Amino acid sequence: MSQYPRLFGTTRIPGHDSDRLVTNSLAKSIVVIRKGRIFHFDVLDENGSPASEPQILSNVRKILTDNRPAESLPIGALTTMDRDSWAELRKELCKSTHNKALLGSIDGALFAVCLDEEGFLDNVQTHRYYSLGIKPDNSSSETEEIVGLTNHSQ
Repeated sequence: MSQYPRLFGTTRIPGHDSDRLVTNSLAKSIVVIRKGRIFHFDVLDENGSPASEPQILSNVRKILTDNRPAESLPIGALTTMDRDSWAELRKELCKSTHNKALLGSIDGALFAVCLDEEGFLDNVQTHRYYSLGIKPDNSSSETEEIVGLTNHSQ
């Protein structure tokens, strides 16, 4: 299948008129989004071998026990904007070295994992996400995204 080479390490960079797909064939990290905060850690070593389960679990536990309040304006919310607005805002954000590095860590990841405590509002929102790809505000532009909800009742 022609999509397989872009399954991991690929992200959409918004642009005017169309998005640009960028693949990082050297990606070694994943991004975890929780409470609107961006975390990232390596899951592959320099030889491309996977990190051990205890290493990955340790990183996930640290993220899950981070008690800081949710971000008031999570960067994932920006990806829900129309393409041209998001492209323009991203260009502005990249003028800051910090923001550019943050976006680079997201863009360069193998995939994104969203771990949030709150589920979708209702079955319609759940259906829209899983069937139509209409993302909630906590999402990213990664082509492969995994959503885990701790109290999802649908």
